[in-house]
Amino acid sequence: MLVNNPIYKSFFDLDYKGRENPYMYYKRNEKEIIAYLKKKKRHLLEDKEIVKAFTAKLRWRAPIGMLLGFDLGRILPKIQAGTATDLSTIEVEYGKKMYSIEDFSRQHPVCETLEEWTSQCIDPRGTDIRGLSLYDIRLEGLNLHDIDLSYVTINRSELDRLTFKRCVLDHTEIRRTEMVGCCFKESCEMSCVRFDDTLIDSEFLCKIHAPYITSLRKKDIRKRLLGYNPRWRGFTEVRGSSFYEMADDPELESYILKKQSILNDIHTICESGIKERGIALVKTFM
Repeated sequence: MLVNNPIYKSFFDLDYKGRENPYMYYKRNEKEIIAYLKKKKRHLLEDKEIVKAFTAKLRWRAPIGMLLGFDLGRILPKIQAGTATDLSTIEVEYGKKMYSIEDFSRQHPVCETLEEWTSQCIDPRGTDIRGLSLYDIRLEGLNLHDIDLSYVTINRSELDRLTFKRCVLDHTEIRRTEMVGCCFKESCEMSCVRFDDTLIDSEFLCKIHAPYITSLRKKDIRKRLLGYNPRWRGFTEVRGSSFYEMADDPELESYILKKQSILNDIHTICESGIKERGIALVKTFM
């Protein structure tokens, strides 16, 4: 998310109050912002991942980006289950002219340096929706192919039986989302993906490099025992084995297996009755 990016946070060290469109503010004060970062926070300019994430996210606050983002959030849930799409045909009208995602990508590239934003751009590996934020959407039965989802944020959503083929997920954020019955084919690339507070009940056939998951805490166990809706879980729940197998991380595998065992025990206790729940609940305070 843009609000978490340290370059964006640096705006507030200047005269930014958070009310102005951040893209407009940056373009209006670009030289001053870069000069400030050079003097006070040069390490941010030298961190290519931070800069790439910033440019990927900020461009969706440009006028064409906001129109495209709105249309993607509106159209995606309406696409009929079973449809294969790379999203490349989606267009919006701006200033009496039609703009495709490809047009938007050319005008607002993702770069690894701010000082030569348009000359140090990084070509997308598929339809370029890098940096897009999607909230509260339900996608069902789609076959998504040849899409670059790097730096995309999917938040508080439901992904049901999606198939990903030749898609790139690099530093993608999937937060508070349920992924059920999805399949990531061997041709996908996944690196440094965050699965915060998400249900992962899907099949992974591609390698997963350095994934991030959130931990199961005692307060999460208490909430389960008290009957809280698991849809709003505060931890990452992994079902099945393909996730940790493709991550190829023995420590992560051990942790997930232990957590799966705890959750299975909680389910058994909840099915047993109020007395058993009460005993288990007391134990969480010990």
